[in-house]
Amino acid sequence: MNTSKLVLIIAFLSLSLSAVAQFDHNPRENSQGGRSWIFRGNRDVRDGGVSRRSNGGGGGDADYKKNAIKLNLWAITYKNISLQYERMIGRKTSVALGARVTPGVTGGIVGFSNTDYIRLTQTSLSLSPEFRKYFGRHAGRGFYLGLLGKYDNYNISAPRQYVKNDNSTTDIKFSGNTTFIGGGLSIGTQFVIKNKICFDWWIAGPMYGQRSFELKATSSNFGLSQSDLDDIRAENPLEFFEPIFGKTTSVITNQELSYKVSTSVPAVRVGFCIGYLF
Repeated sequence: MNTSKLVLIIAFLSLSLSAVAQFDHNPRENSQGGRSWIFRGNRDVRDGGVSRRSNGGGGGDADYKKNAIKLNLWAITYKNISLQYERMIGRKTSVALGARVTPGVTGGIVGFSNTDYIRLTQTSLSLSPEFRKYFGRHAGRGFYLGLLGKYDNYNISAPRQYVKNDNSTTDIKFSGNTTFIGGGLSIGTQFVIKNKICFDWWIAGPMYGQRSFELKATSSNFGLSQSDLDDIRAENPLEFFEPIFGKTTSVITNQELSYKVSTSVPAVRVGFCIGYLF
């Protein structure tokens, strides 16, 4: 399934769920004018024919669920596992922490030349602290805006078998990482069904921060000739990133081969989460 079809399906589900989530379809409660949602609240308590709030008039939602664990379904399509814990600190405010891991994915080719093979294996860790303000009628529901922080770190392993000018080979074990540290806004909406299940649509999370990409290999002596070193200096495995990151800096010796690019860049967080409230 391509990305455009997935976005259409998510939008359709979100619009449908917004209608379903209004009531818990409990005939007894709905006949009394009550409603329930994943963050429960606004249930009137009849006392002598006078309607009063169960929390003494403090805006309702006295028994809303304050905790949620969520799984980002969008991230699964990219072979990532992304979870978020959210804690309500008020009827319309919450704090959350998201974590994403990539459990060792072998992927594309780095832009080296004169080589038999080079494969990238990457693992990642991402942390996303967040503060939210909800604008829906009920606690922890509806449209929200928030402040979002982001730390991303991808660890990279890239073993290379280099073919020297005398046709012999040497193994060069590159490792490195790409990191992002920044922050921005979170924009989304949350729907609730049956007091236990929530759907959290991260519509957009525009951010800005510092991104770097580095590959490095070290040895007591790679055994490379001067012509080999000259050929390696002419290579630039990070050339693909230069339009975004800027010029690559490198160190090319028989003891160290390293490449690095770094700059400030925009980023965005999107996702569609299903969660359990308690």
